[in-house]
Amino acid sequence: MRNLLTRAAFCGTIILQFLSWYRDAGKIESKTEIPYPCDSHGCAVFMKFVRILPRGKIFLLRETIVILRTKIMDENTVSRTMARITHEVLERNQGVENLCVLGIRRRGVPLAKMLCDNIQRFEGVCVPLGELDITARRDDMSEAEKKSRSDRSVIPVDLHDKTVIIVDDVLFTGRTARAAIETVFGYGRPKALQFVVLVDRGHRELPIRPDYVGKNVPTSRTETVAVRLSQIDGETAVYIGDKEDRENDTEQKGGA
Repeated sequence: MRNLLTRAAFCGTIILQFLSWYRDAGKIESKTEIPYPCDSHGCAVFMKFVRILPRGKIFLLRETIVILRTKIMDENTVSRTMARITHEVLERNQGVENLCVLGIRRRGVPLAKMLCDNIQRFEGVCVPLGELDITARRDDMSEAEKKSRSDRSVIPVDLHDKTVIIVDDVLFTGRTARAAIETVFGYGRPKALQFVVLVDRGHRELPIRPDYVGKNVPTSRTETVAVRLSQIDGETAVYIGDKEDRENDTEQKGGA
């Protein structure tokens, strides 16, 4: 029964995704996440990476299945953690003057909003909230792939002389954080940058260290940390899971 439900959900979602992919033909890469039904063994997220060529032709690059094995934070824990981080931000900056909060798309954005909502609740002040699209600064994409993507950053104020707080869900190698820092300086010269992450899982490849950490989670490189937020995933929780990549060598060669 689980397999039948999974296949039905998968087929319906892929049809809808195909229509949107065809409409936006010419983009280089897309990803869709399809939640599997949960059972006693946990939940799974199916991710399909495709390359979209002109005229809407699609080449499958790889499929990824993430088994969400162990829940390490529930909704209440995430909420309390973000409240604690908010107090730390307020204490370190002695208030909210000249603060600007920017969430890294995607799951950094809801977390950044949680931070701003907490500041408004604690201090009665509405802090500028924006979004960072780091695509153009990533180091794992070709120049052609970067140029095919429009910059969807939302910068609400002039960043000059502001204390900019960057928010993300998981800190891993540090490459996303580096790209975020470069993106910020593309919009101005802030007075200071501070970095908030909900989960730090280690395995840094760059000298990046967060200023505020919700939870340090030791992991192996074969594991994955999945932050799920209700605004995107329908639930708020953090899982440790296992990831399996299935490369499609034939299609990759055909799309080269």
